[in-house]
Amino acid sequence: MNSGGSETFLMKMYRKLDKTKYQMDFAEYTQSKSLYDEEIRSLGGKIFHLCPKSKGFKKNYKQIYDLVKANSYKYVLRSGQNAASGWELLAAKRAGATTLIMKSTNSKTMNGTIKEKAVHLLFKPLIKRVATVKIGPSKPTLDFMFGKNSIKHGAKLFKNAIDPSVYRFSKEERNRIRSEFGIGQEEQVIGSIGRLTKQKNQAFLLEVFASYKKIVPTAKLLLVGDGELKNDLITKGKQLGVARDLILPGIRKDIPACLSSMDIFLLPSLFEGLPNTVIEAQAAGVPCIISNTITKEVLITNYIKQLPLGDSNLWAKAIQETIGEFNPNAAKDITNAGYDINSEIIELTSLFFD
Repeated sequence: MNSGGSETFLMKMYRKLDKTKYQMDFAEYTQSKSLYDEEIRSLGGKIFHLCPKSKGFKKNYKQIYDLVKANSYKYVLRSGQNAASGWELLAAKRAGATTLIMKSTNSKTMNGTIKEKAVHLLFKPLIKRVATVKIGPSKPTLDFMFGKNSIKHGAKLFKNAIDPSVYRFSKEERNRIRSEFGIGQEEQVIGSIGRLTKQKNQAFLLEVFASYKKIVPTAKLLLVGDGELKNDLITKGKQLGVARDLILPGIRKDIPACLSSMDIFLLPSLFEGLPNTVIEAQAAGVPCIISNTITKEVLITNYIKQLPLGDSNLWAKAIQETIGEFNPNAAKDITNAGYDINSEIIELTSLFFD
């Protein structure tokens, strides 16, 4: 339960639930403390630390079965990136859960390996049969998990909604973050938020940054998040001669403040489901440039554009033409597009519990 897209979605939902009627407990595949653990407990939720499937399918199955059985859980939500997530729902079903919710979060397997694709195809019939509620933030995520034309067969779009008031631009927070990171108030900040992984394509983002620094030598690149490619990105930054202006603060709780510190938001992902961070960046009024591999369903305001991957100079030119053009009506645009969590939580509780 760190600040990834799926985790953040769950927390946004959890915060808005009427706690006099509903409560959420969390099963985490880690033994260490996570970013949201303290908040979960403060809201009355319990946290269980389980063995992931990668460390043993049988142990994972038994732990989930025992957990659901012992606590008489009837509602179980699995947020997952491939159909192997059906394994957990099967364990929950056999332990007595009756509402089995699958939230699809991606449109492709993470690394695209033959093994990953084979596992996904193997478990796809199971997830389609076991899940009683099938949701995802975009049509590509639904079709990937549940098959073509999944909406016609009962799958439902559920938007990655947010609280617009939380992400509203703040000059005070902008100044605070910039001061913390040693960024001058007049210096341009290119920003991105996400796990430091192959999928998010930060390696290409560094190439874009290197190209842009030929235009604006004082620009900074703020990459919020952590992941297995952190050291590789530091090495590449040195190779490109931009390491001095590369800021890697790791996982942060103050994402809205980080967004306020940026002059433009970039996400050159190789693929996505429907990224939370792009919704959040638009809510903060920050102009966005994203790859054309991301579903067009994320294009909510007029302050976002898509570009093909591959040409860093093309991206650098687009940054030059777009940077600093903030949206003064961001909150209104987000609400009008149906991405306000205050209304979406009503639909969610109806979908899950009625």
